[in-house]
Amino acid sequence: MSVLVLVEGKLHADKVDDFMSYIGDVIGDTRTYDGCEKMTVQVNQDDPTNFLFAERWATRAKYEAYLAWRTETGAIEKIAGMVDGDPSIRYFDETGL
Repeated sequence: MSVLVLVEGKLHADKVDDFMSYIGDVIGDTRTYDGCEKMTVQVNQDDPTNFLFAERWATRAKYEAYLAWRTETGAIEKIAGMVDGDPSIRYFDETGL
């Protein structure tokens, strides 16, 4: 059964445009990465510095392999320079209800 991964963070106010541009450049690689079923980027209507990645992965292990790859390529470090603090990463199983 697939897993829903929610990644939420807060950007530095002066980095919002840089972040969106960068994510736009790399999101295609995420969507075609082994195990990625869907990935969307959300922005809080009341606070444009608050972002959420809503991702569906075949397994948590597939997501963790992807995250390790993004770390190796330097993407995580680049994003970390735009984010205020550490983002929250949460994993959810569907209940079937």
